[in-house]
Amino acid sequence: IMGYDYYWSGSTTAGPTDPLYTFQTSYNYSLSRSTTFYLAQGMPSNKLLMGLPYYGREWETVSNAIPSNTTGVFNSSRT
Repeated sequence: IMGYDYYWSGSTTAGPTDPLYTFQTSYNYSLSRSTTFYLAQGMPSNKLLMGLPYYGREWETVSNAIPSNTTGVFNSSRT
């Protein structure tokens, strides 16, 4: 499983590159949900591999609230 880019440089909402659990209701994707989905589809747990990032993203946001919309300006990736 590609366990990264749940929020990417073009996202309209700032968020974690690889959220473990959902922290909002409008975007309901996370590592936990992806893993549960594939296991429920019959993927053997001993065959399931997940790639995780060694980076995060930095955005300009419209407020300090979590989650916050981005201004459309993506600053950079951070390792």
